[in-house]
Amino acid sequence: MNKLTPHLIADSPSKLKFAKFDIDQAIKKLSVIHNDQVPFAASVALNKLAFQIAVGQGGQGELRRQVDKYLKGGAERFTKQGFQYIKSTKKNLQTTIFAELDGGRASVTGETRGGGGSGRKRRYLENIIEGGTVLPPDKPRRTNLLQPTKDTPRGAINKHGNIKKHAYAKYRANTDRYFYGFPAGKPKTDKFLGLYERVGVKRKKGGTKLKKIFTTGNKSRPIRRLFPARDIAYGYARKRIMFEFNKALKQAERTRRA
Repeated sequence: MNKLTPHLIADSPSKLKFAKFDIDQAIKKLSVIHNDQVPFAASVALNKLAFQIAVGQGGQGELRRQVDKYLKGGAERFTKQGFQYIKSTKKNLQTTIFAELDGGRASVTGETRGGGGSGRKRRYLENIIEGGTVLPPDKPRRTNLLQPTKDTPRGAINKHGNIKKHAYAKYRANTDRYFYGFPAGKPKTDKFLGLYERVGVKRKKGGTKLKKIFTTGNKSRPIRRLFPARDIAYGYARKRIMFEFNKALKQAERTRRA
């Protein structure tokens, strides 16, 4: 029986490692006749398995396909690209599936290339996988969350339910129709801070009817785990790991005899 070692730590700010695989137990049960081919075959099998789970042909890896079922409107391409893996070698027969949080890509050794910049662009992926607390982006002067309301214009929201880039700035720039702050007569609390649309004509008692289209008063909000990435990764591995290992071992034996 193959050994799947649960592992969930963020050992660097840019990676959330949530699945590690090895096949130590399977190797111990092999006949000695295969021993010289085991490290190569094991590494090939582990790397193929990790690729199938995290990336896949055409970006259709198990995690990238499954996440659409758990997020309303599906996951954006940038989110799916966060699922990556670190390859095993013949000397280190262990592969790791992780979520890259900076917005870059990892090399086969796990070194992140690209991303970073002004903030951890995929930090939200950690909350999707583990649950926790949603915080504002790592950007200057962003201390509060920007959230839609039931009255947010449809044109400001993409098909995944997220606020479109620059949409908030566009509406806020139109000061004739919109204003930012607290409505007159309302307490200056987080609940009422936001961007409001002036609707209709002035009422008899004065003032204008207001409609809140973005709320900005919250500094954080709790979120439950949305995507069981760890369970999906281990479930796929349990079904496929020995098939891939035996296939790689047979190929290694054929190569050895050639």
